[in-house]
Amino acid sequence: MSKFKDWIIDLETDRTSDLKKHTKVLCDYWGYKIPEDIECIVCGNQAVDTHHLIKRGMGSSKLLDVPSNLAPLCREHHEEAEFSKEYNDYVSDILKKKIAHKELN
Repeated sequence: MSKFKDWIIDLETDRTSDLKKHTKVLCDYWGYKIPEDIECIVCGNQAVDTHHLIKRGMGSSKLLDVPSNLAPLCREHHEEAEFSKEYNDYVSDILKKKIAHKELN
């Protein structure tokens, strides 16, 4: 089983191993074939979560499941971003720089 939390929808009920929508958006934008290839944008270790910078409870998931709101993070950095607004802002800055660099190339 994958360490990437958002990889499998539900093997118990529907017997699929599909990507959740926001993880598919993340993979498609950055060109990853499978979530195991994704690195944490803070430390470079394997990412295990897709962090929503603006939480999904704050608006429509269609508006929030976009690359500029999706940060791949390892467990340690995801927990820190979830509980600290300052750290979430730090992650947001890193993501903005990575997107700007991708758009230039």
